[in-house]
Amino acid sequence: IFTHILQAQPSCVTDDCCCGVVTQLLLPGGNFEGPPFAPPTTFMPFYAGETFHNWTVLSGSVDLLGPNTPLFAFGNPNGPSQHVDMNGYTNGSMSTMLTGMVAGTTYTIVLWYAKNSAAPVANCNIRVAGGAWLNETWSATNNGGDIWLQRCFTFTAQADMAELRF
Repeated sequence: IFTHILQAQPSCVTDDCCCGVVTQLLLPGGNFEGPPFAPPTTFMPFYAGETFHNWTVLSGSVDLLGPNTPLFAFGNPNGPSQHVDMNGYTNGSMSTMLTGMVAGTTYTIVLWYAKNSAAPVANCNIRVAGGAWLNETWSATNNGGDIWLQRCFTFTAQADMAELRF
């Protein structure tokens, strides 16, 4: 699965917010567009135990894809931008720390996602705080070369930091 965390306020946040101001939680590297930079039309593989930017690969492998990788990026609604393939050579998982949260505050994580065209379906999971605050699973059948879809996941912080895991 390819993921890209969008920084602009998407419709699933603005349409569902009835009042107040939406506060964006700072997540350095959340959009996967920081260093290292993958070549424009190919990828850089990372394996369990390795890190890139603020992300740690926990299992399998994760590919960091360049902004114009054929068959993967052309459906990206953000235009050419670096992103990840969670099914590099093997199904992978990765994590980073969410920091600066305020306990009792509700946060929304927004993902744009698609699957590798070589697989008929990709099963996906997102967890915050080991699944105690958020534990959602879904399946992707949309190819990254065609269209990426948007998902929003909401959780209430119970501390100032927690692990975010895909």
